[in-house]
Amino acid sequence: MSEFTPELGQAVFGNTPWSSISTPGYITAGFEIIATAVQVARGINPETNWSLTDNSGAEPWEGEVFAMRCYCWCDGGREGHEDGCPPNFEHKPSGFTATWYKHSERGESCSSPVPPPAEWSRIVAECVAEVAA
Repeated sequence: MSEFTPELGQAVFGNTPWSSISTPGYITAGFEIIATAVQVARGINPETNWSLTDNSGAEPWEGEVFAMRCYCWCDGGREGHEDGCPPNFEHKPSGFTATWYKHSERGESCSSPVPPPAEWSRIVAECVAEVAA
C-alpha cells in the first residue's frame, strides 16, 4: 500500500480524519457498486449526481452490515461531529473504514488492514445484499 497524502483543502479545511493508507482502485470501484445499489433501492436514477460517493448531501445509508455517507461539509457543526465527521464508509463486521474528500477517488484513504481483492468482492456483495433485502 502506498502512503496517503491529503489534498491541501482536505488538510486545511476537512473535518474528517484520514489514515496514512491510500485506497486501492478496486476498493473505490466497490464503493461505486454499493452506492449505485443504494440509489436503485431508493428509486434514484444512478445516472444522476445524487450519490453517496460524492458531496451531494444524499441521505446516508445505515444498516447492520455497513454505513455509507456523503462527504460532510459541517466543519464540526453537527452534533457528534465535533471531534471529526464519521468515515464515509464503514463495514461493521470487519471494522474496515474509508474516507474521501468531496467525492470518492479524491483524497481517499482507508483503515488497515485493506481487504485483498477476493475479500473485498465478498464485502461488496454482502453490502449489496443488505441493500436489496
